[in-house]
Amino acid sequence: MHDDGQKVAFEEDSRVGRPTAIMDSLAAYLNRNDGPYFFEPNPISDAETFWDFIRKNEGEVTSVTFEFIAPNMFGQADDYDKEMAAMRDEERVRRAKLQLENPDGLALETPRVKHAVNYAARGTGSIKAKTKRHKKFNSKNRVKKSTIPQNKNGTPLVEVIKNAIFTIFRQ
Repeated sequence: MHDDGQKVAFEEDSRVGRPTAIMDSLAAYLNRNDGPYFFEPNPISDAETFWDFIRKNEGEVTSVTFEFIAPNMFGQADDYDKEMAAMRDEERVRRAKLQLENPDGLALETPRVKHAVNYAARGTGSIKAKTKRHKKFNSKNRVKKSTIPQNKNGTPLVEVIKNAIFTIFRQ
């Protein structure tokens, strides 16, 4: 576990399959048993891509939908975590959806929305948005990726692996 949550890394190889599809398949397999935990993978996205969409479509965004995943048994960093954990424990919620709508346009540069975006972007949810002109945003299409440089300079393999782990998990 890292300060910003749990992470899994995949090498993208089209011969094997898309990392998201592989992870979803693994989750479905692991969730077949009746264990005490439910495996709910979600990609980490870049919150700034959402804000870029909002800035480019200022005054035009009519709908934003957040889907939050209840946190697992590890630490609770903020009020969203605590509220979702309480809903998980008391109402047995795995996911919660919050939809904001106004056909005249939403005011989204608020502390509440910023906090929701940051919560979802770290892999504990997803964000979708629509504009009056039918432009769409989906955080699941804005997955963070890390590129690991190839070992071309004779660096020892242990160092290459350590550098790769640092590059992947520092985000």
